[in-house]
Amino acid sequence: MSRRVAAALLVTLLAAGPAAAHITPPVVLASDRDALLDLLAGARRFFVREVRLSAAERDAIQRRAGWTPDEDFYRFYLGRDADGRLVAAAVFVTEFTVHGPVRVAVGLDADGRVRGARVVELTEETYPWVKPLLDRHLEREWVGRDSRARFAAALKGYNVIGLFHGHFHGSGYYRWQGYDVYDVGSPKHGAKDFFVVHVTDERLTVCSWNYEARPGWWWAHSKRINKAAERLGRGEMLDAPAPFSGTSGLLRLEKPARQFFDVLMQQGLEHHVSLVYGDYLAELQAFARLSKLPVLLL
Repeated sequence: MSRRVAAALLVTLLAAGPAAAHITPPVVLASDRDALLDLLAGARRFFVREVRLSAAERDAIQRRAGWTPDEDFYRFYLGRDADGRLVAAAVFVTEFTVHGPVRVAVGLDADGRVRGARVVELTEETYPWVKPLLDRHLEREWVGRDSRARFAAALKGYNVIGLFHGHFHGSGYYRWQGYDVYDVGSPKHGAKDFFVVHVTDERLTVCSWNYEARPGWWWAHSKRINKAAERLGRGEMLDAPAPFSGTSGLLRLEKPARQFFDVLMQQGLEHHVSLVYGDYLAELQAFARLSKLPVLLL
């Protein structure tokens, strides 16, 4: 988690820099000791935990979190209170850029949320364009966040049938926050694969094809989507010219148009509707209850 948060901070910092392929001397902004005392503030006892990951453990982390560790060895600094309860943890992470390494210390509280982040070391060339961001205390914007909370909150209420991301070179599938997530892989380097996705009204199928090492389908995942439900709404057909040729008309919805289209987009519904003369909303709702079908009012 801390690696993801720190990586995102580093990307934000490094995106502002010019491109040049040489390394300049380092600039130390804070000592490791000072950074740890700041990020582990409130702790009375301090510990170091070193973790060495096997290949199987790295694969397991990738499947569960969607992140592949770059290294097989990590050192964590733990701060506990007088009774031994965890107060915070900290880790140093480094991004190696064309200008040289940028080193960041990240602290997490006992709930896994960011309590602080500090850029501790960078290079002479990167410093002039990173300093204005540090003067604005950019790292404070990460306090209180976890690695994916905002993304999960943005998805809430939408009919999400799958999340697709890269850019790991080997493809894969895993679950996150109740969503099916697909790592699309890349044809670069050793994993010569790509995705084929087939979506219908009722089913999503994702397949991974490899065209070099082991030609053929590597794996496939298929699931049913858009469970049966009644989508009901009311409105008034207006006596107005047809907006376009064919079967068309102008409808004044019972709900505000913005609300109608928000539901349409959030639930992933098709834009085609069936119109019936008369008001049969009560009868259709009764049918849904007898048929044990969920009802979505538009």
